[in-house]
Amino acid sequence: MRSAPEYRVAIEEKAGTVEDKAVQAYETTINRARELQVANTWTQQTLVALNKLRRKAWPLQKDAKSYVEDMVVSSPPAVNLDGSSIKPPVPAEVSTPPTSVPPPPPATR
Repeated sequence: MRSAPEYRVAIEEKAGTVEDKAVQAYETTINRARELQVANTWTQQTLVALNKLRRKAWPLQKDAKSYVEDMVVSSPPAVNLDGSSIKPPVPAEVSTPPTSVPPPPPATR
């Protein structure tokens, strides 16, 4: 029977092997996505997973969109010469006729 420290070391070695395989698979995924110029939710989730396993090698970067949203200050409201605010025009409603799908032709035998 193994002692607790020996068992812990054996588990950590096994976990390290599994973790290394996961990192290798994630890195392959990211490299292939970059090669194919794919960026989507799945590539983002892969980068997050890589960051959890290897923070120094795979730091998370802020998305450009969220960076702009965080940094850009909204423009001041438009005002008339008397200081009253100008409200944007309300777009006119466009009525579209209802579309109906014609029934399928009768079945012929």
